[in-house]
Amino acid sequence: MRPSSPSRSAWSNDRALRRLTDAGVTGFERETFDGAVSAGKQVLRSLGFGAFQVEQAAVRFKEHDLETMHRLHAMRRNETEYLTRAIEAREEIERMLATDSEDQTGRQAEGWHRPESPGTKSP
Repeated sequence: MRPSSPSRSAWSNDRALRRLTDAGVTGFERETFDGAVSAGKQVLRSLGFGAFQVEQAAVRFKEHDLETMHRLHAMRRNETEYLTRAIEAREEIERMLATDSEDQTGRQAEGWHRPESPGTKSP
């Protein structure tokens, strides 16, 4: 008797994701993705971005990436369409993150900081 397909699995690249999805796996965890996102967050912090702003960017990036993977999966058998949509998705996230950065330039990102009381200075 063949065991049923796992409901969660780790994957490291797009081909592995396609094989797992075709095999009926419904939950995914990318093996190196969280490490890459963590490294990106550290770089943003070292460039002076606030902790809240960095978390917001990371969440948006992760959500966009997951949505993109699901959209692209439907095109997995049409390589031309798949590559075209993958390039469009990359350009879209670049625009989203650039817009976020422009929105935050020159002001403190809201959240995760103690509001100042009248007559006090922040540390």
